[in-house]
Amino acid sequence: MHGEDFFGHDSYFVLRVHELEVDTSGMDEEERAVTDRFHWWTPSELASATEPVVPGELAPLLERLIGGDLPAEPVVLPWHLPDNL
Repeated sequence: MHGEDFFGHDSYFVLRVHELEVDTSGMDEEERAVTDRFHWWTPSELASATEPVVPGELAPLLERLIGGDLPAEPVVLPWHLPDNL
């Protein structure tokens, strides 16, 4: 892959819903070109994924949140791929 390094800051939020349909109407042409699917991952799928999952430590945090342990402050997760990838 060719390109330039950049700094990004992403925020994630927990939302419990019974059903959710992804609305792609706000995506631009580039976003549509690089997005081939959407998938809502379960904690066990995240923990056992064979492809890289970023941010790291997402599966244990999700388990914690589902269990009702809601942090009072935002949680900062490592945003990098493991060195062996």
